[in-house]
This record gives sequence, structure tokens and C-alpha cells, in this order.
Amino acid sequence: MTMENSKEVFKYNSLVEKMKPFQEQWQKSMEDSLNPKQELLDSNTQDNKQVSSINMKHRISNNYGLKIHHVSDTHAQQWFKMDIPTDTDVLIHSGDATNYHDLARNNNEWLDFIEWYASLPIPIKIYVPGNHDSTCYHENKRVRKMCKDAGIEYLNKDTFSVYGLNFYGDPMTPTFGSWFFTSDRSKIGKHWDLIPEDTDVLITHGPRKGFLDLSTTGGGLNFCGDSSLGRRIDSLPNLKLH
Repeated sequence: MTMENSKEVFKYNSLVEKMKPFQEQWQKSMEDSLNPKQELLDSNTQDNKQVSSINMKHRISNNYGLKIHHVSDTHAQQWFKMDIPTDTDVLIHSGDATNYHDLARNNNEWLDFIEWYASLPIPIKIYVPGNHDSTCYHENKRVRKMCKDAGIEYLNKDTFSVYGLNFYGDPMTPTFGSWFFTSDRSKIGKHWDLIPEDTDVLITHGPRKGFLDLSTTGGGLNFCGDSSLGRRIDSLPNLKLH
């Protein structure tokens, strides 16, 4: 084992130890919760109203007062100006925790992010990778184990169910340069077809077309969202939040 690998193993094992109290707290809260399927939206929101969003803070409530907070695209700058309410029940990070394209530097950014994200005193933390997350793309098995050991729900075409809600995450975005988790626009629809019909909260790295998707990439102002994602969102019968 090289000196660099030894440092990584030590850092990783230390992180797992620090996370044990949070994991025990989470386990106890789940054991104490006799939680049948609950109606998600409170009286201030129309039933079955779909809310589409990206890179914004959102809160929705069920009968337990569940609070969801969303962040994205921290690009290895997660320590700066992060205002995460301490009463958050579910924290969602929808990708691009890292920045560098090359795997070596990206891996260092990923280790720093995991240490920070796992340390947050939030009962449930979800991560869906983005196009900059080359470590997640190239080392899927290792990343999944790291997140599991750190008490983080890692969703890459996966569903996580809690409090009667089904959270589904998919990192895919339309092809953009030589980045990761991308697909040609003419073929990306097959990925959205995999979204389960019973999804309540959909988490994607990219937006549907026309929803907070303006970009100056390419020298002009463009809508970079995906139309086929929008069509799939509109077809999901139980969707409460995107």
C-alpha cells in the first residue's frame, strides 16, 4: 500500500467512526416511527401538484412536518456560504460536489466532500452525482460503499424510501463536452423511462427544459434543460417534487 493510499484509508476509517452517533440516532428515529403511508402535501399546497425546480431550497411537509432542503453544484466549495437549516429532516445534494475532470484531483475533492457532508447533523442525507463527479462515474462500487458507511443515501438510478415517500435519483444530463453521466439528447429518454411510476420525489442533476436552465455556454443564452425529462415528469402520477 502506498503512502497516499494509507492516508486515504486512515481518513476514511476516521470518518466512519465519526458518523456512528448519527447513524445510531437515525436508526432509533426509524424504529420509533410507526409510519404508514402519509399524504405528503400540507393544507397550503394543492394535492398532487407537481413542483419542478433545480438548485433552489425547497420545503415540503407531511403529517410529521418533514422538512427537505436542497443544494447542488458546490464544486468543492461546500464550506463557503452554506446555509443549511439545523431543523432539516432530509438534505438533498443533487450533484457536482466535485470539480476537476481528472480522476486523481477529483478523488481528493470527493474525499473532502464526503467528510464534510457526513459530518452535517442532518438525519437523512441523499446524494445524486453530477457530470463533474468523475470519481462517482469511474468508481461506482467504491463510492457506494463509502456513502453507505458514512450514512449517506447514494442514488444513481436508485430509489430510497422513508416516511412513506419514494425518492428516486438519476445523474444523467444531455451530452456536454467530455464530462460524465451524459447522453445524447436523442437517446436520453430511455433513462427517464426507468423512473418508477410510484416516485414521489425525483432528483436529477439537470432540469427539464425551460425551468431555471438558462446558460451562457457556447457564447449565447441557451435553454440547456431536457424536453424528454419534462415529458416524463408530467407523466408521473404520484410526483410531488422535482
